[in-house]
Amino acid sequence: MITHFLIDTLNSKLRGDIIEILLGKNCFQVAGKTLPSQQLVEKLLLYTCGNTLISLVFKGDTLLIDIQGEEAEEFFNEVCKILPPEHTYVRRVIRGL
Repeated sequence: MITHFLIDTLNSKLRGDIIEILLGKNCFQVAGKTLPSQQLVEKLLLYTCGNTLISLVFKGDTLLIDIQGEEAEEFFNEVCKILPPEHTYVRRVIRGL
């Protein structure tokens, strides 16, 4: 079973802190794209951490975090330590074969 966390938060200023967590876990960036601000997404970053894939999507003050893979729960627990609970919505999906 693969765990998949979807996190929406209204504090895009956490970007540096989340990237710091990922780099501390030996993750590396595999893709990054900046789009014109009138697009649906302003910036997309994709990281891989062993068997876990993490994407960060920025649009205005909104930060969308998508964590999926074998170690998703470990990364989710680390990221939750810095997320503002009053401005964060989390969904967890368990994916089977």
